[in-house]
Amino acid sequence: MSRLPHIPSELFFDIIPSLPIKTLARFRCLSKFWNNFISESYVFSKHVSYSENLKIMLRISNLFHILGFESSGKVGITIAMSREDQSSLVVLGSCNGLLCITYELGNLKKVCYLWNPWTGEFFELPNYKFSMALGVGYKPSVNDYIVLSIERHTTINCRGFSRVSGFSLATNLWRWIIDIPYRVQPKPGVLVSGALHWLAVSSWTSSDTFNLVIAFNIARETVHEVPLPNFKYYNEFNMDVAELAGELCFVCYYKTSVEAWLMKDYGVKESWTRLFNIKEFIGGVYIKELIPLCFTKDGALLLRLDYRYLVVYDPNIVGLWFSHIPGIWLSDNFDTITCYTQSAVRLKP
Repeated sequence: MSRLPHIPSELFFDIIPSLPIKTLARFRCLSKFWNNFISESYVFSKHVSYSENLKIMLRISNLFHILGFESSGKVGITIAMSREDQSSLVVLGSCNGLLCITYELGNLKKVCYLWNPWTGEFFELPNYKFSMALGVGYKPSVNDYIVLSIERHTTINCRGFSRVSGFSLATNLWRWIIDIPYRVQPKPGVLVSGALHWLAVSSWTSSDTFNLVIAFNIARETVHEVPLPNFKYYNEFNMDVAELAGELCFVCYYKTSVEAWLMKDYGVKESWTRLFNIKEFIGGVYIKELIPLCFTKDGALLLRLDYRYLVVYDPNIVGLWFSHIPGIWLSDNFDTITCYTQSAVRLKP
């Protein structure tokens, strides 16, 4: 029997990270060497870069679906997972295949987990206290995942500030990071270009309108305001911020339309490019939320409508339409709709 040819190490290190996640998971069972090697941060950080096909995670009651969208007319359910009844579960962000989730226990205590749906690994964050905003990101310089928590504090003059704390998966500890002069919208942080983004309003104003976008840079642990596009200011409108194809997306809700912009060169105001202006709503219903999720391979745009529905927008076809998902009724209201990239990142502090 002929011997297997020798594979140069540089080629070996290129091949392994590009393998499918299921194959990597099987290789872990071969031996202690393979388990340790595949668990190395180098392999997983490389593997994340090969995860080109973004998935959409849906939750209906206690059943999770991870969907792959090949085109605007074809949707495939790649995996379904059932957990115990957790109707209060909320997904508060994702990074490299890890989801940050919270839910209430029977005694009304809130718990927070990091979860890799593909590997099935959970990790409960210790000493978690309820906060108005959470987000998860990655610090490559130390190969560490950070969960960011923002809590509102009120001072004697009622102006107040927000306290930013961070949990390190590597150290298994929470620590105070910085106090910022903003009130932050209680929504999940949007991860783009190594920073988590929120809508905010200055603590120095009495206004309750979130009219700023702030960014917390995970590596530098600093906060800055993001320049906004030159959109039209009307009397009645709301704003939102999202991530689309790795770029920061800014959404404006006017009385009769929804407008979205993409920041093509992060941090550069002049790089804002208008993505769409949708004026025809479904059945004439006023849209409360319309968040771009991802592009399909045939160029259509998949969006989350009013937190609970999936719709498709094609610039060549007027209007929006509901996306058909095999095995799921269009009338189903999704409890969770979020973007997700499959990866084999391990959860061990």
